[in-house]
Amino acid sequence: MSLFASLPDAVVAVDSGWRITALNQRAASLVQQTREEVLGKPFWETFPEALGAACEQQYQQALQTQVAVRFEVCYPALHAWFQITASPSHGGLVLFFQEMTRHKHEAEAQWRIALAQDITAHKQVEEALRASEHLSQAILDALTAHIAVLDPAGTILAVNEAWRRFARDNSEPGPLAGTEVGANYLEVCRKARGEFAEEAQEALAGILAVLHGSRSHFTLEYPCHSPEEQRWFLMSATPLPEGEGAVVAHITITERKRAEEAVQASEARARRLLESNLIGVVVADGELIVEANDAFLEMVGYTREDLEHRRLNWSAMTPAEYAPLDQRGLQELRERGVCTPFEKEYYRKDGSRIPILIGAATLQEQPVQWACFMLDISERKELERRKDEFISIASHELKTPITVLKGFVQLIQRRLEQQGVSELVQYLAPMQTQLDRLTRLVNELLDVSKIQAGRLDYAEETVDLDALVHEVVEFLQQTSATHTIRLSGASQAHIVGDRDRLSQVFTNLLTNAIKYSPQGQYVDVQIVPSAETVTVSVHDYGVGIARVHQGKIFERFYRVQDYHDKTFPGLGMGLYISQQIVERHGGTLWVVSEEGQGATFSVSLPLPHTEGAAQARAAMSPHGSGLAKGE
Repeated sequence: MSLFASLPDAVVAVDSGWRITALNQRAASLVQQTREEVLGKPFWETFPEALGAACEQQYQQALQTQVAVRFEVCYPALHAWFQITASPSHGGLVLFFQEMTRHKHEAEAQWRIALAQDITAHKQVEEALRASEHLSQAILDALTAHIAVLDPAGTILAVNEAWRRFARDNSEPGPLAGTEVGANYLEVCRKARGEFAEEAQEALAGILAVLHGSRSHFTLEYPCHSPEEQRWFLMSATPLPEGEGAVVAHITITERKRAEEAVQASEARARRLLESNLIGVVVADGELIVEANDAFLEMVGYTREDLEHRRLNWSAMTPAEYAPLDQRGLQELRERGVCTPFEKEYYRKDGSRIPILIGAATLQEQPVQWACFMLDISERKELERRKDEFISIASHELKTPITVLKGFVQLIQRRLEQQGVSELVQYLAPMQTQLDRLTRLVNELLDVSKIQAGRLDYAEETVDLDALVHEVVEFLQQTSATHTIRLSGASQAHIVGDRDRLSQVFTNLLTNAIKYSPQGQYVDVQIVPSAETVTVSVHDYGVGIARVHQGKIFERFYRVQDYHDKTFPGLGMGLYISQQIVERHGGTLWVVSEEGQGATFSVSLPLPHTEGAAQARAAMSPHGSGLAKGE
């Protein structure tokens, strides 16, 4: 019943015996009774106006054929016009009563108000007809609908200004062509040819039924396209009292039809996407998944029966560690209408997990409903796992022979020096340099594999940050003959963390600054304290980083794919490792850059008394939070 209650229009459900089984408050208010008084009563007793009327035939047809029908009808007792949809449901019918004025174009709304819902203008026409043989032309001309008054034989007695203007301005054959006062409208319909012939014959039958009293009302939607534009009209025929004829109106509904066609096209596109099964697609109402395609159901191992019985709750299907990601995605949906795609996992029906890439977009605000698009990334995750396993094994296997080679080189170097063969010693120096470089690469590969496995060790000690930065700067200044490293600022801060790992971060940032500014002379390092953090920034005057790459340079093995690759080789591991170390210390690492304008990399670390430092200490502990497990 909550579904009925949420609908703005009247809804009534009946069984095959025409007894009312459900209705919402709007429907009860129409008959001025309570829901309890109406439930279980015969439909014809509650809505006696329908019995014997044209709408009864429509209801009976929908029930017998089990095919939905839609029609427009006037309920005199309610002084209102409705568009009624009768939809079969479990051997009975669900009837939707939609007031026409809510969905019509403004011009149509004026006509409905005038001649249907409150029938004020119609009453004025009736009073004018009773009071005098002369029609109140002023009343007709005040209406925006194209209106003609017919006598019982179909002769046009009067038309309003809108009718005359339309017939005058539209010379092509159409429904109002040749319909001036004195013409017989029925004959005009009989003689219609071409594209209007079918609609004209339908209009003829409907108007005759109204004039003969067999129908209380008749409506017909029809196209009337001109070379300049496509137009739609709603024709309405209403009887005059005491069999004196009928009022025929043509109302412009072009905007409404365009809106309907746009909605239908949008729904068709959405349905094609839902049924494509290229990716998983679901529609969620709150935490409940109300629609899903076969691709998603196959991903999570549920059946369509489970979906129909509302057994799919995306929140319950989500492992607890992904709840913060979901909440961030929901916040983005509320603020922007879409959320940035992110990776998470779902529990399958059998309890196993499936990794997915998910994005979402809001469909409607009230009540909130959104669509989610999901891609199964199991194969990619498995490939990453194998790659990480390979890297770990390869790194361990390479480390031993490299260590042995370095030992032998050092031994040969000492022997040659002892023997005074100095001219041969110089050839060992490049070999030692390349072995050192290879050692760094292997160590970085080992760090990456340990980070992925959650096994990268961290010490917890008090670190004099100013002294550490000075030490790194002095060491790299001794090895760099091309750049001057300028250090400014001080913090007098002592933070809690791993001194060697933090030294690794600053060494990597300064090495990159020197490498990526081959034409520069300076690299600037600045220490800036604040109440909660201390920030160390490294600024170079080099090639810079395009914005398109700035969000990806901290990913594993990411390399900027442009001309820089030819000049600055590397594996793309340093920034990834640095970011992981900084985040483990409760800090952040970010970049500000413009292509060709250099780059500034900044590391912000929490001071010991802050919440961020406490979280960092817990993360570095082997028994700490999920971060210590690589999550």
